[in-house]
Amino acid sequence: METALLWPSDEKSFPLDPRLSHDGVHHFRIPAFFHTISALAQQGRSFSVVVRTFGSDADDVAHALNAFAEGKHLPSLNTVPEMKVDVETNVWHGSYNEDGQYQLRGNSAELSEVEALNFLEARSQKISCVVCTDDYKWWSDHGCHPSADKPVWITQEDTTCHHIFFDDNIHNNADDSIVPVRVRAFNAMSGEDILLQQGVHLVRTPTCEPIFNPFWFLDQIAKCEEAYAAQKKV
Repeated sequence: METALLWPSDEKSFPLDPRLSHDGVHHFRIPAFFHTISALAQQGRSFSVVVRTFGSDADDVAHALNAFAEGKHLPSLNTVPEMKVDVETNVWHGSYNEDGQYQLRGNSAELSEVEALNFLEARSQKISCVVCTDDYKWWSDHGCHPSADKPVWITQEDTTCHHIFFDDNIHNNADDSIVPVRVRAFNAMSGEDILLQQGVHLVRTPTCEPIFNPFWFLDQIAKCEEAYAAQKKV
């Protein structure tokens, strides 16, 4: 894995932008992530990327995305300018209020759950990207229950927008997982029902898989889309 994450040694051909590496040797973000974005754009797909994190790395992620958007990544990857993220205006914080309603806050705006969903889906744009931190304390204070964490949304009567959430902390446990599925009008599914969304809207990500296989995310997207289509036929 360490070898797979090394930046190519021929720095004259592949100069390393410091935004893409914290130690000057290894990729900061798994290359498969950028490979996926590049491939989806090349296929002419319309998509929105929402990067979610509990950590303090949101700005670092935004800077790495900007380097990629500027064509500073490996030449084997097509540049996708739409991935550029303004650190001042497009890094957001998601949280829950006392009533359990989700909200999204930025430097100059606060969005309700309806507004947040519309913003993140960005249906008026062919390609979009947002970086978002999430509310770890709310999740921890609620016993790490799936209904209390990084939400992904389903609008059951709408088949035009398919949400897929990748995370390494999705568990086969109805009482302990990191992604709540929320259904309009934004009621959290039960833990048992959330388990049924794995392979459709949720993808547990063993990190070693996309490190070794740059096509891994693309393969999972294809499988989710197949399962989603089959689900809608029922």
